[in-house]
Amino acid sequence: YPRSAYLRSAAALLNPAPRAETGPKLGTVAPDIEFFELTGTAKGRLSDYQGKVIILDFWAGWCGPCIQPMTAIQTYPSKYPEWGEQVEILAVSMDDSIAKAAAAGKARGWNISHNVWGGEGRYQSPAAKTYDVHSIPRTFVIDRNGRIVQRGNPRAMDLPAIVNGLLPKKQPPPGPISGSPP
Repeated sequence: YPRSAYLRSAAALLNPAPRAETGPKLGTVAPDIEFFELTGTAKGRLSDYQGKVIILDFWAGWCGPCIQPMTAIQTYPSKYPEWGEQVEILAVSMDDSIAKAAAAGKARGWNISHNVWGGEGRYQSPAAKTYDVHSIPRTFVIDRNGRIVQRGNPRAMDLPAIVNGLLPKKQPPPGPISGSPP
């Protein structure tokens, strides 16, 4: 029944057109945002981490799809110790309050990432509006020069491979000189 308006409507609902990516574009300088530390009333800024590779992850305690990526993020520092001081994992909570964000992180043992709160308003918070976050989880990878190199749903990204590709390559130890005994 190709002329059926009902079937055309149903098909549109079942197969929606992909939503265009919005927010800061790849290759552009990451906009600076302010956030609140979960440990108190101190504020921080994204620009405080200039010179580092940054995984900027938006999440919330009420977000079921955020559980797997946030749990995975907690394992990265032990799996990739070479990241050390070169990488900052900044997890911006979209919860309704600092207290709810802190409670959600504590309940799940998410204490490895640098967890912060984006401010009041969930998707209307200044941090979410700056990065045009309309759904979570949403992640941005920012290189050492402050440029956005990747963005999207963290479940669709190989974050360790992306980050490792942005870090300086280790030089292999010098080998024996050609023609000399080993």
